[in-house]
Amino acid sequence: MSIITNESNISKLLSEFWNSENLGVEAEVSNNENIDEDIMSEFETGISYQNKWYKVKFPWKPNMKTLLENNEQVAKKRFMILRSHFKSDHSLFDEY
Repeated sequence: MSIITNESNISKLLSEFWNSENLGVEAEVSNNENIDEDIMSEFETGISYQNKWYKVKFPWKPNMKTLLENNEQVAKKRFMILRSHFKSDHSLFDEY
């Protein structure tokens, strides 16, 4: 059994197949790449050298600072629990 095919036709069919499989994915990837590039650019401009120390700003995704909640109460509660563990087990405090 032999099959005679046209190579350009196969290439075209494969190209159409992969393009249909990737619908919606390509735009998202390029958008993420732009965001990553912006974050890296902001990171690189946020590096400075002051008093023999490097100072580096944290890179944030756009609008992420406003979306994060204040976790002060959670941190205080965790500290109080940790402190009570230290009071009941002094060796734990020494190891910590």
